[in-house]
Amino acid sequence: MKKKTAIFIDWDNYRQELEAVTKKTCVTNFNYNNNKQLLSSIKYFVNKDEEELYRIFIYTAPPLSQSDIEEELNRRNISEETKNNVKQKYNDNKTKYDSIYNKARKFIDTISLEEYVALRKGILKISNVCEDGTISINQKQVDMLIGLDIAQLSYENRVDKIILLSKDTDIKPAIKVARINGIHTVVACFEEYPAGIPKELKVHADTIRKKSFVEFSKTIQAK
Repeated sequence: MKKKTAIFIDWDNYRQELEAVTKKTCVTNFNYNNNKQLLSSIKYFVNKDEEELYRIFIYTAPPLSQSDIEEELNRRNISEETKNNVKQKYNDNKTKYDSIYNKARKFIDTISLEEYVALRKGILKISNVCEDGTISINQKQVDMLIGLDIAQLSYENRVDKIILLSKDTDIKPAIKVARINGIHTVVACFEEYPAGIPKELKVHADTIRKKSFVEFSKTIQAK
């Protein structure tokens, strides 16, 4: 009997991996903004002879619009000069920022409509604002959401196996919970990924699974 398997993806983390392996392998026929190709890359980690897909859980955060950023800046105790510098940086790069925002919104609006996909949304927060107008933005709540979902599936025995597509070591407690509850845990990545899988995750995984991105690229069909 095939093992019922759930896949957990920290989207920001997995996107960075896809960018790295695409660049390293010089593969030109893959576009992660194409939902069909993206989901094919995720499902490629499922061993179809042994595993049955239960659900794909994707975790991300909606992008901040310019008005979101301005509203946050107005709540902070920063100078008008710094606020103006932030606005100027945006205006100087408006085309680039708008393109990033629109792609992120489109991804969120469409990926959740795909079969077997459950989208979980964290939040983005401004962590730092420099006097020259440079801002730092961090993703929040995603690790907690992944941990909660893994724990729920584990305690309710809904799956036999989980595949984790994330290199974030903050997920370690969730993997430990799954293993304690008898769930087979797999941490996966493409073998061409330069950074590989952190030792902290390897220690708490039952299996490390690596697949060839080059071989996967041969299966891609443009849609």
